[in-house]
Amino acid sequence: MLLSTSRLLSLVVTAAAALHVLRTSMQSWYLLVIVVPALLLIWFAEQIDDLTFGTWHHGYRIDTHTPAVLIAGFGWILLIVEAIILMKLRMIGGHLGM
Repeated sequence: MLLSTSRLLSLVVTAAAALHVLRTSMQSWYLLVIVVPALLLIWFAEQIDDLTFGTWHHGYRIDTHTPAVLIAGFGWILLIVEAIILMKLRMIGGHLGM
């Protein structure tokens, strides 16, 4: 499997978030709840589109492909928002004495 720039950067962001979780007293499920779906969206965008193409939804057939860029972009939004939330919790926790 070819490691694209997007996939490599997603691993870097995930590793940074994992290091942050390990350094603090947070439990790892905080990280896993968002990171795993986000990585799936980033790494397997084409396959996710293939799963939904041609299926029926509320009586209508899905007959157009969703661009893989949109699927991966949603994964990136989840990943970045999660990293921002983790950093904000660290700043809030520092003020609250956590």
